Amino acid sequence: MDFGWSKKRLRINLSKRSYLIEDINDNFSKKYIGGRGFNSRILYDELKPKISPFSPDNKLLISIGPLSGTLSPGSSRFTITAKSPLTGTHGDGNCGGTFGSEMKYAGYDTIIIEGRSDKPVILLIDEQKVDFRNAIEYWGMTTWETETAIKKEEKDPELSVISIGPAGENLVKYAVIINDFARSAGRGGIGAVMGSKKLKAIAIRGNKDVNIYDPDLLEELVSQAHEALKKDENFYYIWSKYGTPGLLEIYGPLGVVVSRNFQSGIPNNAEKMSGDELIKHSLRSISCFSCPITCSHFLRIDSGPYKGTFCEGMQYGSLVNLGIRSGIDDIEAIIYFHSLASRFGVDVTSLGATIAFAIECYEKGYIDKSITGMKFKWSDPETFSTLLHDIVYRRGFGDILAEGTMYASKIIGKDCDKFAMHVKGMEIPDVDPRGMKAWGLAYAVSTRGACHWRALPVELIWSPEEAERFFGEKDASNRFKTKGKGRMVVYYENHRTISDLLEICKFLCRTSLLFDPEYLVRIMFAVTGVEFKPGELLKAGERVYNIEKAFNVREGFFRESDTLPYRLLHEPLKEGASRNQVVDLEPMINDYYSFRGWDNRTGIPSSDKLQELELEDINKDLDEIRTNFGID
Repeated sequence: MDFGWSKKRLRINLSKRSYLIEDINDNFSKKYIGGRGFNSRILYDELKPKISPFSPDNKLLISIGPLSGTLSPGSSRFTITAKSPLTGTHGDGNCGGTFGSEMKYAGYDTIIIEGRSDKPVILLIDEQKVDFRNAIEYWGMTTWETETAIKKEEKDPELSVISIGPAGENLVKYAVIINDFARSAGRGGIGAVMGSKKLKAIAIRGNKDVNIYDPDLLEELVSQAHEALKKDENFYYIWSKYGTPGLLEIYGPLGVVVSRNFQSGIPNNAEKMSGDELIKHSLRSISCFSCPITCSHFLRIDSGPYKGTFCEGMQYGSLVNLGIRSGIDDIEAIIYFHSLASRFGVDVTSLGATIAFAIECYEKGYIDKSITGMKFKWSDPETFSTLLHDIVYRRGFGDILAEGTMYASKIIGKDCDKFAMHVKGMEIPDVDPRGMKAWGLAYAVSTRGACHWRALPVELIWSPEEAERFFGEKDASNRFKTKGKGRMVVYYENHRTISDLLEICKFLCRTSLLFDPEYLVRIMFAVTGVEFKPGELLKAGERVYNIEKAFNVREGFFRESDTLPYRLLHEPLKEGASRNQVVDLEPMINDYYSFRGWDNRTGIPSSDKLQELELEDINKDLDEIRTNFGID
């Protein structure tokens, strides 16, 4: 009997309209754990180097973890992976909702989607059976319309659906997929990969049991986790009341809330953007499957110009990227934009960043009305709304912005690349690293482009003494210092990768027991019966991160790609608690590469490191590249 893992993967070929159920061997499961680990290894193995992300040869991979579908806290998530259209690097997204649990109940750890359909298609997965449904009538629908129509047609309101909206259909380079009307995944354009394959949606249901090795131990460990979370008042109660919008009260006083395309770290009219203002529109708070934290809200606007708007899943990132980043302080307008982003299936971070970049270009005179067709203005919901629609439907100047900030900066030219806020083509999220130096390093070295989730280094929680013990430097706890940040980011990257292997929500892994590898190996044992040591689990996280790095090296990304925009390196913040700060990146990169075991000049993982991680085949793949750089 298999415990935890299903040990099955479903391979679907859209070109041939065929499918095959394959076994997953024990060694693969134990070495790569699940979720992001399974996907990263398969993508590296099965994708030919240098292919176009929109080629039928690009793979779309969906995997869950061994804890998925159990009572383990926050274990509802899944990872979806492909080569990114936005960056050309390894691309993936992590999502909550019900899809991951339904995959487990259908009996699959991984779904591999290959080829391209000649016509729009919906996949209906019902345990051992896959139906290819004609989706021509669905093409053009929003994600909400699609999910509602599929459930109605199947007469099954419990069916779990992931789908793309018009953004994915129109190959917007930062289109995402949406699950349960609100949960999004796929920064970097995974939704556009679905669109390129003419895959409108995947619906799944299952009724299989999840075999638990030691149910009594699992119940005991779950109770311990719940009690530990409740004792963490700064986390549990703030998160349960506000969700991540509560972070505005933390980041605001630090002067690191991205405003006006990183020209400021302080939002206008901050009091209008608080968590308390947001929850005035809340009907009720909700949580994902098996999660004790009710960090999300159903929101509705009952009056004014946005009357009738409703949505779920509003986060700190939406408040900043759909509002503050463009100078907008109307919280009802931001709720409306969040609702549109969910329905259209577009990433809020890249959307908001690209619009803010375009507004600054207009402000500086790099573009004008003869090019854009309209005036772009800060603090103007009408500007934002028009550009949002134009991007999603690739109308006018929106067609250029749909390619992302990096591409738009090349088209506009002049020196606007200095404030095109991206790394490797992926737009930088919503915390200004000039006031949080570890975040700057994490953005620069992330394997999918600028991303806070890859590391999420929380400098503020460490005392100088703890920082010295964990990271070798007291200064690692100081958000303005660079010493110790390389080791800190390596630690957090490995740890956050574990979250994605097990498919546990990173919110829960920020603190308490679920941050502790000792606890994680115990709950893994309770579910799977496999005994891991904490160091082995961390090693698995490191192994997967190095696979992703090797993928990017193979695609031509080296040290010069691990950098930040000119503005963050050379333009100090002018006001607030982080004023006069820039990111001194180079010493942190050197420190980071040293602790990673990567070549300092190129960023290529060393032969010794890959041998240590039992990645001998990948080591051989990189030998020719090392030789070309004169590396022994």
